[in-house]
Amino acid sequence: MATKAAELAMLLQDNVDKFEGLSANHIHAFMIPQDDTSTDVPILVINEVPMKSRSYANNTPLTELSRIQITYYCPPTYEGDIEGLARSVETFLLPEGYALYSDAGWAMTPDSQNITNTYKFNYIKDLLD
Repeated sequence: MATKAAELAMLLQDNVDKFEGLSANHIHAFMIPQDDTSTDVPILVINEVPMKSRSYANNTPLTELSRIQITYYCPPTYEGDIEGLARSVETFLLPEGYALYSDAGWAMTPDSQNITNTYKFNYIKDLLD
């Protein structure tokens, strides 16, 4: 069984044709591999946020609320629409059960000069399925 971050990475990779400017090779769970040294296209890293809560009825768990985050790393020379890419990923994820609850805002990292943003999503899983 894969982690929620790995499942989401695979879901985005399998549907990468819906996201202009994104390649399946640059969608990762937990970390950017050492061999992904892209300097001209965005990279996405998916992580799990440590927060879970469950709802119960008659001592039976019904649903579980989890959180996940997607961090975008975009080279400063990228000429595509990174905001549009992030919106298309968000729009795709909503019917999959992921609801955006935090957008950190775009910032440039001092070390790599990448433009980054972290989007955080709530995910509700039905435990009776």
